[in-house]
Amino acid sequence: MSNDYRNFFEEQRKYYDNLDAQKKAVKNDKQQPSEQQKTAESPKKMLDGKEFMESNEYKQSSQTFKDLADYYNKNGEDKLVSDIFTSVKAQKTNGSLTNEQILQFSKSLMPMLNAQQKEKLSELVNRLLDT
Repeated sequence: MSNDYRNFFEEQRKYYDNLDAQKKAVKNDKQQPSEQQKTAESPKKMLDGKEFMESNEYKQSSQTFKDLADYYNKNGEDKLVSDIFTSVKAQKTNGSLTNEQILQFSKSLMPMLNAQQKEKLSELVNRLLDT
């Protein structure tokens, strides 16, 4: 596991990445990518905005986020909070997440939130720090 404080949903991402990999494997059985496509998907090449938006990496990432959003829209805020606590507890237990990282994450997120969202985040962070 990464030591990155932004990986609250690491287990969910792994699940959806597995689904994406399975879908991709089925597609690859039907059509193997050309050398030019493999080169274009290389992480070493810097892509401009338009190229990135058209890349498979972008499409896979955006689909993963859409799937997560749909999942939590169906299951509600309580499920989201429960999953966050499960993930944070596991990451704190194995040493890949610290309270300082949680605080740093919340500080970086606060400017993008309205007053009600800030209050909810503060409550959640306080609970996370106690786990």
